[in-house]
Amino acid sequence: MGSPIYDLGSVQHVSAIDWTADTPVATLVEIRSRTGNLLDEQYIFQDKNGKQVTEKKYAKLIPSFKGAIDTIRTPGADWSNWSRAYETSGQVFLSPGPRRYVQLDARILSEAPYNAATFDDIILEFNNPLAQATAAEVFPNQAPPGKMSQFTYYLRSDIDASSRGFDQIQLTSTAGARFRAVRSAGETLTATVEEIEHGFKIHLDTPVQRSTLVEIDFESTLYFNQTRFDAFLFNSGLSETVRQPVDSGDAETAISSNQVFVSLPNNQQLFSDLSLSSPVLTPNGDGISDHLQIEFDLLKVLSPRPVVIGVYDLSGRQIALISDAAATASRQRLAWDGRDTQGRTVAPGVYILRISVEGDALTRSESRLISVAY
Repeated sequence: MGSPIYDLGSVQHVSAIDWTADTPVATLVEIRSRTGNLLDEQYIFQDKNGKQVTEKKYAKLIPSFKGAIDTIRTPGADWSNWSRAYETSGQVFLSPGPRRYVQLDARILSEAPYNAATFDDIILEFNNPLAQATAAEVFPNQAPPGKMSQFTYYLRSDIDASSRGFDQIQLTSTAGARFRAVRSAGETLTATVEEIEHGFKIHLDTPVQRSTLVEIDFESTLYFNQTRFDAFLFNSGLSETVRQPVDSGDAETAISSNQVFVSLPNNQQLFSDLSLSSPVLTPNGDGISDHLQIEFDLLKVLSPRPVVIGVYDLSGRQIALISDAAATASRQRLAWDGRDTQGRTVAPGVYILRISVEGDALTRSESRLISVAY
């Protein structure tokens, strides 16, 4: 069931959502949210009997035959998609902000025919935003896969008298990020940097209390196409739940990015940088080249897909299966001990190492010659 559109009165930062519900065994409540600043209005014209008529016909009616005109407000063009379902009451608000309007969607689920969950209340915690508006973009917006690359995150904040300001900036990504420098107006800002999971958090010595552009230099290694880098603003004088997400947009006119994700080159490559510890495997137990170490970058594979690594003789017959496990894009590391599918040491000679990757839309493979000697 969808809620009415809630008008917060002005652009506000919703920090958390709380609710009270009775959920008997085998029942569940799911709450989602969406936000925006624009509304579309639709007018419903009625005659004196309450029958809906067109605007044109309504205009032709004499005053005594005219009925009410109802106004229906619907989300405008800038509204976000529905958030994922909230897991616990008191959770950090998941939809973009700050925004003026909020709408909630609540679903009551039950696996038991005689049990039903009930809501008592839902509470939105909101206050004046840290910044009235934000815009961020990353440059460059394309990078080679599997290579450490350097980027700059441009973050513009618009702050007025009602804004509370911020002194912490958190930058995270599924690819991770390593801090290099932070600047404003060409000057390096003094700050301490805290390493966190998937990124870092900058603690500025001087809070940002006026509109400004902050530039954050960082580096990261990408394996996925369109890898996002998300930033959040914090104020150390407030609760950690007061976490304002940064919107993507035109932060710096000199940069033609307007986005916070980075793409890989537009090709059909699924893996790169294949390297072997040695071209010759000598599995004789002396500790030297007893195992063949295999490394490569798996690219653009979003959901787990089979990565088949096998050893074949020169006629194409499979001798050993090193791995056929599913994997997602990342640096892959495996080893072969020189044994066949029966666990026996293979005979000396030349073999073919073949790697096959089944991607989301295509399959790619690459082969290398390896030698086994004793």
